[in-house]
Amino acid sequence: MPLVNKIQIIGHVCHDKVPEGYILGGTASYCSIFAKKLCPSVALLSSYGPDFQFKETFDQLKIDSTIIDSEQTTIFENTYTATTRVQYLHSQASDLLITPSSILSDSDFLFLCPITNEIRIEENTLSNYKGLKAATIQGWLRDFAADGLVMPSLPDLSLFSNLDIIIMSDDDITGFDQQLTEELKELVDIVVITRGERGAEVYQSGTSQLYPSFPCEPIDLTGAGDIFSIAFLYEYARSNQISAAAAYAHAAASLSIEGKGVSAIPSHDQILKRQQFYNKRYL
Repeated sequence: MPLVNKIQIIGHVCHDKVPEGYILGGTASYCSIFAKKLCPSVALLSSYGPDFQFKETFDQLKIDSTIIDSEQTTIFENTYTATTRVQYLHSQASDLLITPSSILSDSDFLFLCPITNEIRIEENTLSNYKGLKAATIQGWLRDFAADGLVMPSLPDLSLFSNLDIIIMSDDDITGFDQQLTEELKELVDIVVITRGERGAEVYQSGTSQLYPSFPCEPIDLTGAGDIFSIAFLYEYARSNQISAAAAYAHAAASLSIEGKGVSAIPSHDQILKRQQFYNKRYL
């Protein structure tokens, strides 16, 4: 089976504001940390300000970080009602303009993971890249009110036409799920929708398959979708098999929510052991 030697991840790392101060947030953060457990080389393209508190986390893991200068770091705050999450953007780091020179040609796959619509892709940037091209589109489905309230918004979907895989959650697409899914299926070869404890639905070439999630006792759901995304892409890059990628991703995500924060991010060996149980039960 082919090895995955290098992964490139693009998107904002951020601060999540909590009563105690700040914790590390952002899809790019969780994905980079997890990816480093799976392959020897991880390259991160991001932006943050001098106020960013978690630079050492990436330095200690020897993640190859290219940081676009910014006056401030992206900061989110989540508040919760009985039924919903309300999210506010308090500040935003510099946009990331992606040009052909931004893309590492020797990476096995490229993962775009915006959180504030911060990624701008120059025309034809992705057309010559030979690796697997993927994105989670949560950050492109957001607009922001004057007070920072995060609101749903549909982007120009043509910007996804050069991608191989799109990954999103059903929470991301609430309100326009059917319209968005149908249009993306026409543009992108593989569309993955995670549906929490119900599993993940994968659309490819006019067919769909629901892969059940692995039963577990969740402690902290933070970052589970990010872990699922990298795990899916990593295994698909290795095996070129949707079923293997879904099984590996569910195994990884279930392990990650059985603990708290980045400390619960599993290793490859832990995932393989759980994947064996998944394969016996569901595949």
